[in-house]
Amino acid sequence: MRHDELLTSLKNPKVKYAASLRERRERDAQGVTLLEGYRELFRADAIGL
Repeated sequence: MRHDELLTSLKNPKVKYAASLRERRERDAQGVTLLEGYRELFRADAIGL
């Protein structure tokens, strides 16, 4: 998938996965952290996350 491709369908597995990460229990189970906002994404990218 291209980085500039928009995900619009709620039935898309990637959208479902991202939506599931709103729940802390799911983030803990997956071992991931959810970043929101330009500043946080920029900071994470700057340190190589």
